[in-house]
Amino acid sequence: MTVVVDDVEFLGPFESINEIDEKPGLYVVLRELNKDFEVIDFGFAESLRRDLIDQDDPDTFISHYLGTILVGVHYIDTTEPNQSVQLLTKIENWFENSEQAVALQT
Repeated sequence: MTVVVDDVEFLGPFESINEIDEKPGLYVVLRELNKDFEVIDFGFAESLRRDLIDQDDPDTFISHYLGTILVGVHYIDTTEPNQSVQLLTKIENWFENSEQAVALQT
């Protein structure tokens, strides 16, 4: 299953961080919204699993949002270093210009 954010496809959504590999990539933190998902945070991590577990305040998202919090990941090919910057910029622009940041499930 995948989640699409502005034509960028993310694997998931995952309910458990243990399902995510320790690889570099982009992540989106999602909240269920009807049959789709609201994007509540996104970013880049050198090691997705480690960085998502080691967040400064792991309860931040859970305490501010009702419902299940999920994560989508987009692994980055380390041979193309500009890929992560381009994709992150694309998602930032989409997030800033969207009335409601909704990711579609495919």
